[in-house]
Amino acid sequence: MEFLQLKYFCDAAKTQNLSKTAKKYYVPTSTVSIAIKKLEDELGHELFHHSSNKIALNEAGAEFYESISKALSIISDAKEKIKDSDTIKGEISIRCRSNRGALTRAMEEFLKDY
Repeated sequence: MEFLQLKYFCDAAKTQNLSKTAKKYYVPTSTVSIAIKKLEDELGHELFHHSSNKIALNEAGAEFYESISKALSIISDAKEKIKDSDTIKGEISIRCRSNRGALTRAMEEFLKDY
């Protein structure tokens, strides 16, 4: 089971359209279709009911989606925490009696850089 297969599956479950999922990930529709088929083969269950130009989760797919969407959310949160840990956080207080213009320019430069 691959991470990208799970992302394709969850997005296709939300949109109920393989073409929309393919456009979102900038891949051909066949790539999404093949990834989901491989996932279904690995699980030994079909996950969608297929009709003309539309898909819908079946019972097995709905159960799988519930668990996988939670797992992907946890992974996304972990990724954001790691990203945020490198950023500088806090508050700076500055008192200035004169030359506020120079201080304002310095703060603008600081904001551009950070």
